[in-house]
Formats: sequence, C-alpha cells, structure tokens
Amino acid sequence: MSDVLYIEVTIDNKYYYINDIDKINNIIRIIRYWPLKSFSNHILDGEEYQVKIMTNNETTEYIGQGKYPKGYITFKNLIGDNYD
Repeated sequence: MSDVLYIEVTIDNKYYYINDIDKINNIIRIIRYWPLKSFSNHILDGEEYQVKIMTNNETTEYIGQGKYPKGYITFKNLIGDNYD
C-alpha cells in the first residue's frame, strides 16, 4: 500500500477525518492484521461504519456493521476523543 494521506471514518453518520500518522498506523494495523470483520468488533453494536483509506493513487473502502459494545471504546481510543 502506498503512503496513506488520510483516513475517513463514518460511524452512524458521525464523520471523522484522521490525518495524524500515529492514529492512521493504529487503524491500518487493525485492518491489516485482523480479518476484516474483526474491525467491526471496535464499533458499537448495531452501528454502521465505513472506513476509507486514501493514498495518493488508490482508495480502499471497508463497510460493515458493529458487533460488540465494549469494543467501541477501543476504537474511540484509537482515533481520539476530540473527534465528536
């Protein structure tokens, strides 16, 4: 994958724009090293999510629905609390 410029995350119509390199790396690590559906473990149960990873030559998109309530806190910690 080329260098990631930024990541866009939408969770139940809440939009997050992430260009902090450490947060980007954390999210990429989750998506790359776990099965794709495992990302949904980090989103509140029932919430729809969409993740777009933008590089200079491609966009990768993940869409799904959350599964485990406690995982949402983990995801919020990854992207930071000041995105609300």
